[in-house]
Amino acid sequence: MIIPEIVIISGSEGVGKSTTCERIEQYARVKQIEISGIRSAIEFSNNEKIAINSIDLRGGTKVKLAYYLQGWDIKRPERKWKFNELAFLWGNKVLVNSIPTGLLMIDEIGYQEIENEKGWNSCFSVLKSGQFDLAIIVIRKTLINSAKIIWPNAEIMEIREGGPRENAFNHIKDKIDLIFGIRDTK
Repeated sequence: MIIPEIVIISGSEGVGKSTTCERIEQYARVKQIEISGIRSAIEFSNNEKIAINSIDLRGGTKVKLAYYLQGWDIKRPERKWKFNELAFLWGNKVLVNSIPTGLLMIDEIGYQEIENEKGWNSCFSVLKSGQFDLAIIVIRKTLINSAKIIWPNAEIMEIREGGPRENAFNHIKDKIDLIFGIRDTK
C-alpha cells in the first residue's frame, strides 16, 4: 500500500498561504486533477479584512466562516476572528464528502481543531483515511509544533514573511506533477 503524502503549508498571518492554495487549485483544474476539500478566501472592505469565506472545492458552495472581531475571546484577546458555528457543520460535511479524491486541500486547520477539538474536526479522520493521492493542508506557524505531532511524516513548506511565495507554489506544483504523472510539454 502506498501511503499518500501530506504537505503542510505554514506561515504567519497574511504571508500568502491561502493565495498559494488558490494557485494550486487553479493549476490542478488546468491539469484536470480531481481536487476537493475547502479553500479559504478573505473578504475585504476598504482594504480591511472583514471576513473569511470558505469554498467547497468540489461543489462550489461558499459560506462565511468567520468575521473580524478583535478581542471577542476574553480568555485569548489576541484572537480576532469570531467563527460561525454553522460553517463548522457545513465544513465537516464537505470534508467527509471530499474523499476519495486525487488532491485534497484543507485551508486551514486551526486552533479550533487542534486545541479545542471543534471546528472542522472531521479533518483528522479524513486525513487518516488516506483516500487521496496528495493532501495540502494549511496550518498557522503558531500551531506547527502540534501539527508535527499529529502528522509526523508530513512535509512542511513554510512561507516566510517577505520571502518569495513562488518557492512554496513551485515545489508543490512539482510534487503534483510527479504524483499525477504530468509531463512538461515545452
